Amino acid sequence: MNKLIYILMSLVFIVSCSNTPCIEDSNGFTPRDNKIKIGTQESVDVVLELDKYWSSQDFESMRPLLADSVYVSFAEGEKYNTADAFIQSLSNQNEDYDWKMTWAFAIKDDNPEISAEWVNAGFEVTKTDSTGLQKKSLINDWYLVDQGKVVRFFNVKTAWE
Repeated sequence: MNKLIYILMSLVFIVSCSNTPCIEDSNGFTPRDNKIKIGTQESVDVVLELDKYWSSQDFESMRPLLADSVYVSFAEGEKYNTADAFIQSLSNQNEDYDWKMTWAFAIKDDNPEISAEWVNAGFEVTKTDSTGLQKKSLINDWYLVDQGKVVRFFNVKTAWE
């Protein structure tokens, strides 16, 4: 009987030591009461590629990364409902912007039926107007990426200083 107890205790000890701890891979909540999970590098890569073309003013190369019906809303009030309107607005800018992306990460709803992921990216931005006056701001962008395309974009920013 003592051998049986010893064997059972040894087995319990071995099994309990071999279990990896459960790591929570989600937190927070969504409007639908689902949890938030880390998204994929693929969604971040879409935003990195979009930023590469945007910063070099190669606006036409941005087009394949944007849904035709992309919704764009800037912190200062401009809004666009199509990729064409958004790209046209970028082409017509009369101010010069210089920026550095300082972070980017993707998150997603833990509902497996939702494929889109939100990418958050932060920027340090310098704006130069037509008189040469420079102002700085921190800008936080959110991109909704679905099937390799940005379908929604908005940003928030600090005041220009």
